[in-house]
Amino acid sequence: MSLLEIKQLSKSFGGVRATDAVTLSVQENDLLGLIGPNGAGKTTLLKLITGTIKPDAGRIFLKGEDITALPGHRRARAGVIMTHQIVRPFRGMTLQGNVMAATPADLFARPLGAMLRRPDAESEAQAQGLLDRLGIADAAQRKAPEVPLGYLKRLQIARALAARPKILLLDEPLAGLNHAEARKIADLIRQLHDEKLTIVLIEHNLNEVLRVSRRLAVLDNGRLLAEGDPKETIRRADVRAAYLGGKAEAG
Repeated sequence: MSLLEIKQLSKSFGGVRATDAVTLSVQENDLLGLIGPNGAGKTTLLKLITGTIKPDAGRIFLKGEDITALPGHRRARAGVIMTHQIVRPFRGMTLQGNVMAATPADLFARPLGAMLRRPDAESEAQAQGLLDRLGIADAAQRKAPEVPLGYLKRLQIARALAARPKILLLDEPLAGLNHAEARKIADLIRQLHDEKLTIVLIEHNLNEVLRVSRRLAVLDNGRLLAEGDPKETIRRADVRAAYLGGKAEAG
């Protein structure tokens, strides 16, 4: 049984088909790179999976259970967690506080309460452990506006991990980073996958996607164009024409 399965998923905005009958499966402990040109429907697909937006047609299954009608907070509690390209931490809180506010008991049902609750030793230790795991424990007591973008990108992943995901959907986690920092975070994503976390990764940094992904899926004009082994898929003529203009190196 697939961990996540989407069947014939379609969504239109103002007559424009953002996703067009997309069918795709994500297996347990998969690391799926999801690529495509701008406007291909990648972020829309993730938002459909999380319940941020509702499909016009199609079904979504998590471990065989139909979650198409579930609201977003219930999907999050079930372990469907997404990070966004633009990082939006709680600016008045420390990095540690940001992670503590992301625990599943409070975040999805009582977000304001999660921000205001009093810390305890256990939650502090758990948050500190996640910051250490992400390599940013040295800034635990600094507030979000005081740290560089690379730290904020890692903080966003730490917050997602605090919510105990069964599947982690990452929307351009390398955007805006220099080559060295992008490579470090891509390595971190692969490490999380090696620790048995299932991940779907949207990313325009093609070299890093090909380096860390186990499988590749390509969207074009809302349709699933191709999927399979990353290096084999990226060499396909139709993929190169749609995404690379037919002339970029496959890596």
